[in-house]
Amino acid sequence: MFRSFTDMRSIKYPGIAAVVGVFLLAATLLLIRGKDAPFEASGAVSVTQEAPPPPVETELDEYGLVSDGYDIIDRSVRRNETFGEILTGHNIPYEKVLTIASSGQDVFDVRRIQAGKPLRVYSDSLAGTYQARYVVYEQDKLNYVVFDLAADSESSAVYAGKREGEIRRRQLSGRIESSLYRTLEAKQVPPNLVPPLALALAEVFAWQVDFFRILEGDDFNVIYEVLHVDGEPFRVERIIAARFGHRNTDYFGFRFEEGERPDFFDENGNSLRRELLKAPIRYDRISSHYSRRRFHPIQKTYKAHLGTDYAAAPGTPIYSVGDGVVLEAQFKRYNGNYVKIRHNSVYTTGYLHMSRIASGIRPGTRVKQGQVIGYVGSTGLATGPHVCYRYWKHGSQIDPYTDTLPPASAVASELMDRFVVVRDEMMPQVLGVVPPYIANSDATEDQNLPDKALM
Repeated sequence: MFRSFTDMRSIKYPGIAAVVGVFLLAATLLLIRGKDAPFEASGAVSVTQEAPPPPVETELDEYGLVSDGYDIIDRSVRRNETFGEILTGHNIPYEKVLTIASSGQDVFDVRRIQAGKPLRVYSDSLAGTYQARYVVYEQDKLNYVVFDLAADSESSAVYAGKREGEIRRRQLSGRIESSLYRTLEAKQVPPNLVPPLALALAEVFAWQVDFFRILEGDDFNVIYEVLHVDGEPFRVERIIAARFGHRNTDYFGFRFEEGERPDFFDENGNSLRRELLKAPIRYDRISSHYSRRRFHPIQKTYKAHLGTDYAAAPGTPIYSVGDGVVLEAQFKRYNGNYVKIRHNSVYTTGYLHMSRIASGIRPGTRVKQGQVIGYVGSTGLATGPHVCYRYWKHGSQIDPYTDTLPPASAVASELMDRFVVVRDEMMPQVLGVVPPYIANSDATEDQNLPDKALM
């Protein structure tokens, strides 16, 4: 007969008794729990544990900022509201306003803040101060400026940001009825793209076509790229290829990169650029043409007018029509403020009646084609704001519209094979023979039609 557990205290070998006791206890538990039930001693740590949850990724808003924990205020800049008023209105000390404005002036001049532009303020609600931590100012749909107003002035920062955009390739064709601008409007090109597209197309053929003398019935095809932001057309990026039919002649332009600077070339690889631009300004109209006999509106007599008058708003920039060296830059009684430039041994040009001469333009200054040399005015003997453009060839003043200028350059011989590939790919498209390739990620079967702007 077994002894009771209490009697075991008198056993000579207590260690053996302890082992036996544990064994009997385990056996009893096994009978109670069942043979399939797992055994787990009291206080033991399970070998298998659930993996810790993955770290939560911090979500950034459209400006790349963490908005959690902040009170967000979206509004527009109010009329006559200054940068200082915006920040002090959100508990930023004026001393810090001055520091931020000064340190960030290379990124953005706070004096250029415009009423009506979107503004977002991130206020620190957790600290109970409701002090602005970030302020975001939208310059436009693409560009914005972030003012990081950290408590430590040394860590405060101003930086520019851009939203993501998408480039989409588009095609448009049309026939001129009154002007290129009106034709683009009639083709339902988005209003914000009409001026830059008209200007870009005019600049491609600036040396071949006077776009203020284009005729009813002139026609064009253009392949161009548009930057879209948030699905909306934002700006014209570049023209890829174009054709312009003017006075029964087709002019072609194909964008091709030679080194750092892309240029436009005709179907034979000759540059569309010429030594001199057709006109020195982007003008509203020609108010007076070159003439050997014109009635002078001030002197009330017939005399030669050996220049072309381009009417434009006061202050309109005037450009040098070509590379050259400034011969004269001064005021004269009849010419007003004027600049004279020698381009080479053949060509010299003059620009009269400027409101003022551009900074740095003086005799001996070297200028580049398209460089601003002055601004439209009515100084000297003039009835209204315009620039009188004078044009000398071999020392004689002539009508620039009767002169044929040679091309500036041609595609380098070693690059001609590459150019031919580009030309042959784009030629059917600018002729309207086949629809162009739509170079955007969401291209569909809705191909560009020759007579419609797909935006």
